[in-house]
Amino acid sequence: MVLLTYNNTLIGAASVFDYRLRERHGGDVVDTTHVAELSFTVADGYQGRGLGSELLRRAAQAAADDGKTHIYTSFNPENDASRYIVGTVLGNESIVAGSRNLEDRFWRLPNVSPSDYVDIELAMQRFCGDIEQRQTE
Repeated sequence: MVLLTYNNTLIGAASVFDYRLRERHGGDVVDTTHVAELSFTVADGYQGRGLGSELLRRAAQAAADDGKTHIYTSFNPENDASRYIVGTVLGNESIVAGSRNLEDRFWRLPNVSPSDYVDIELAMQRFCGDIEQRQTE
C-alpha cells in the first residue's frame, strides 16, 4: 500500500494486492499468481494535482518489483476520470483485456513478453467478454 499524507492527514492511497481471476459463470480459478489488483483514491480537495497518477506509478512499480506481470483494475462505469488516469499511467496500449469494458480491465506491465502469458491473457479476455465480442463482430 502506498499512502500519501499532507500535514499529518491522509489525502490519498493506492493498494496492490493479489488477484484471483475466476472464469465467469462459475468456471475454474485461473492461475493468476502474477496478476495484481490495483486501486487508488485521492481526497476530493486534492484531486486534479497529479497525485493520483503518482500513487498509481508507485503502486505499479511495487507490483512489478513483487514479480507481477499484469494489473487488474475495476471501475465504476461512470468514473471516466479514473479510467483516464489509469490509462495515462499504465498506457492504453498495454490493455490486454477489457478495452471496451467500462468496468474491468487488465493491463500488461512494461517489459513483459506477451508470448509468455498467452493462457492467462486469454482467460482475461474471456472474463472481460472480449472473445465473445470478437466472435459476433
